[in-house]
Amino acid sequence: MPRSVSALRLLRLLPATALLATASPRTLCAAATRVVTWGDSITYGYHDFSNTQPPNHCWDGHPANDPPENCGLALRLGNRLNDLTLFDPIWDVQLLNLGKGGETTAAALTRIGIAATACPTPPDPDPPLNSIKYWVCNGTLQPNDLFVLMEGTNDISQHLSTETAAFNLEQLALRAGEFGLDVVIAKVIPRHPDVCVDPSSSTTKILNGRIATLAATHAWPSVDAYCRLRRVGGMASNVFQDYTGWDCDDLGGSDPCGHPNSAGFDRMSCANAGCSTGSWSWVADPDCPTLPPPFETVVAAALPPRVELSAPAPPLDTGLSLSFSAALPDLGQTALLTWSFGDGTVPYTTAPAGSPAARAHVYYVPGPYTVTATVQHPNGGQRVATLAIVVTGADHTIFRDGFQSGDASLWSLVAP
Repeated sequence: MPRSVSALRLLRLLPATALLATASPRTLCAAATRVVTWGDSITYGYHDFSNTQPPNHCWDGHPANDPPENCGLALRLGNRLNDLTLFDPIWDVQLLNLGKGGETTAAALTRIGIAATACPTPPDPDPPLNSIKYWVCNGTLQPNDLFVLMEGTNDISQHLSTETAAFNLEQLALRAGEFGLDVVIAKVIPRHPDVCVDPSSSTTKILNGRIATLAATHAWPSVDAYCRLRRVGGMASNVFQDYTGWDCDDLGGSDPCGHPNSAGFDRMSCANAGCSTGSWSWVADPDCPTLPPPFETVVAAALPPRVELSAPAPPLDTGLSLSFSAALPDLGQTALLTWSFGDGTVPYTTAPAGSPAARAHVYYVPGPYTVTATVQHPNGGQRVATLAIVVTGADHTIFRDGFQSGDASLWSLVAP
């Protein structure tokens, strides 16, 4: 959230590393679902001092062993959605941090790329690593991955209109949708009360009202990052990194810019104090009558529901009705569950009524099988669980109809 009154001053004040999303390609491991956090330096995590080595790792750059996924929203969501010790995990979620320091919403539209443009062949030798286009073209991002958008603070810093910022945010989200990504949109955070532009957050609240309208119009899940920070006691001192160096009045005056510190990122991102040490407290605020859910809760609800399969009790013999169980911890999400038993029978799809969900099946031929349970989210994303079993017992297959006619298409499996 760099402070300036012109793009030229913004470029002069920001360190070179703040203008680059990354210095070299990042190799991300395979994952069932990816979550992209997109925005400016607040999304990226500048001045996030959550880790101690190196002390300024989210401002002075990121060495090879400290990629930007270790900063800001990406760090918290990655930990919270995958770590058994912090949260009932959404398994196999990979976070991709595409925040970019000093960016306005107009610049973001240039950066994101255009889905209609073909991927270069051969690949671009100097690709824009912080664009959505790059990560789609290299096969990292897939349809129904999530695009978490929080941007617009720099538009306010540069006195750009909230109408333009809202229009650009809508176009960013729609363009992400053209890439097949599912959108989660966030309000921008409140301003530090000592900043030069909009210290009362009055313009910020106007922009956030427009963001709320966008979310309602397009049915995009939304995060109220503004109220998450407004409800923190002693907001200015407790959730912002108060640093100096911004000559906002041309007289050498310093400007506490308003980037969240580690406590600020924790309170925006996480559902409870288990995200960090110490207890959390919340205060009343006239702008925010209720405490809204954090990024963790909203993003988890937008991900494909989890599913985990359990094998029937032995014996797993032919001719027996075997009961398979699927644990569905996200049953509050509307979902469809499809069972496939690996023996050529038609898959069975149902809306699960409870967790665990159960389905009985009879095998007639002994051997190894792979049972698959697929949970479909309304947004189109899905999550798959598989279970390898070995069925024992006698072969209960008999051939009828086609056996005498020689027509193999009429053969069927029946129990004796």
